[in-house]
Amino acid sequence: MKPSTRAYPASLVAIAAIGVSSLSFAGSVPMQLTEQGRLLDTNGVPVSGGVMFTFSLYAAATGGTALWTEQQTLTLQNGYLSAQLGTVTPIPPGTFSGAVLYLGLAVNTDPEMTPRQTVSSVPYAIVAGNAVGDITPSSVSVADAAVINNQGQWVGPSIVAYQTATQTANLQTLGATFVDVPGASLSLTLTTAGTTELLAHGSINPTGTNPGYCGFRFMIDGVATGDPTWGNVIAGGATSSWVPWTMTTTLPMTAGVHTVAVQQCGYPMTAGGCGSASALYSAAVIRAMSF
Repeated sequence: MKPSTRAYPASLVAIAAIGVSSLSFAGSVPMQLTEQGRLLDTNGVPVSGGVMFTFSLYAAATGGTALWTEQQTLTLQNGYLSAQLGTVTPIPPGTFSGAVLYLGLAVNTDPEMTPRQTVSSVPYAIVAGNAVGDITPSSVSVADAAVINNQGQWVGPSIVAYQTATQTANLQTLGATFVDVPGASLSLTLTTAGTTELLAHGSINPTGTNPGYCGFRFMIDGVATGDPTWGNVIAGGATSSWVPWTMTTTLPMTAGVHTVAVQQCGYPMTAGGCGSASALYSAAVIRAMSF
C-alpha cells in the first residue's frame, strides 16, 4: 500500500503504509508485517521521542472484534516510524486467509484512528510460506490425470520395473544392416502386464563419404521398431562433428521377461555411415520404465 495522508479528530495526524517484512531464508516465512509512516501533531509538526502505538487487525472496516492486536513503544525521529508487526504478539497463522483485512492504529491513549487502513494484497504473499512447508491441495493432477486423491492417497501409475544400460564398446556402421550396440541392451522382468516407456540417447560421428548418417531402433523380443530402413531416428551430417540423437517409444507389455536392445545402422541412401563410442560424450544409453 502506498503512503497516504489522513486527518483524524484525535490530536495527531499520520502518514502510514503496510507491507511485507523481510523474509528469512531458514525455510519458514515469519508472520510479520512492516508498518511505516510519519506522525504529525495537529499543527503539522513532526512528533519526536517515545510514542506508544496500538496496532490491530480486523475483518471489518468499522466495528467488530480485533483478530489480532499488539502494543509497541517506538522512538520517533522527525515523525518517522517503522514497526515490525507481530514481534510482540505473534499474528495467528490463519489470519491472512484471502479475505479483506483492515489495520487499526491508536496512538498513546487516543481513540483508534479512522478510517482503518485496508490491508493490500502484498501481505498475502505470506501464504506462499505454505509452499516451502506443508502443501495443502485437495488433490494433485499431472497432465489432467489424478495422481493423489483428496484423501492424500497415491492413485497414479506405479513403477513396477526400471532398468538402464550403457554402450560398452565402440561401433562403426555402414550401409543398411542394423547391428546391436554393444552393452546397450537389458532384460526386463514384469510381474504384471502394463505399459513400458523406452528411451535411448547418445551421439555419433559421421564417417565415410560426406555426409554420413546412422539410424537407430529398438529391438524388443527380437521384433524391430520404427521404419525398416532407418529405424526410429536418423542422425548425421558433415564428417568430424558429433551429432546427438534421441529416440523414445511407449508400448504395452505382457507379464514375463522381455529383452530390449538398441541397434545402429549406416544410412543406405548414401555411402556414408557413422561411429559411436563408449565414451560418456557418445555412448548410447537405454532406459526402460514400466507402469
